[in-house]
Amino acid sequence: MDFIPGGELSRRIREGDVTAESELIRQFEPGLRVILRRRTGGDHGLLQDLVQETLLIILQRLRGGGIDDPHRLAAFAAQTARNLAIASLRKAERQRTDIDSEATERNPDPKVVVEAQASDHEAALAVRALLRELPHPRDRLMLKRFYLDDDDKALICSELNLTEAAFNQALSRARRRFRQILEERGFSKRDLLSAS
Repeated sequence: MDFIPGGELSRRIREGDVTAESELIRQFEPGLRVILRRRTGGDHGLLQDLVQETLLIILQRLRGGGIDDPHRLAAFAAQTARNLAIASLRKAERQRTDIDSEATERNPDPKVVVEAQASDHEAALAVRALLRELPHPRDRLMLKRFYLDDDDKALICSELNLTEAAFNQALSRARRRFRQILEERGFSKRDLLSAS
């Protein structure tokens, strides 16, 4: 399915279109997972809860009074997710008791390690899905090979018959187009860069 702009989704949901609500969930859930996974400290249950709570808030707002600028629906969704994560962390901090951190480090929870790996895999899938939305196949190819596959620049230049200067210029344009897609979905740089 194609990407439906936030303004159109907002209008359709406000008019009671249930398929638009399903489409909003399809479009926004992967991005919300990426935004929230770093903010939930590997707690998969909390991640799930915050994603669902964010989607519920968005749908309730759109069904009711709406948002000030429907064309910025993705930014509204991303900021709502961030705010919920901050509130959740504050609540957890208030409820925290003293922990023997040395004992905790000696015996790491294997469940946390597995969940972190699953979250990384989920983020990679979301990035790959967003890459598929790039309009130019060469942009997708260059970004995938250079950043995801970690292929050597000289090899890519040779296979695509590009000089290094032409490669750098094409890669810069591809990054700019990809960044535009990310911004349309409400992502910021900090959502995709590892906190570690």
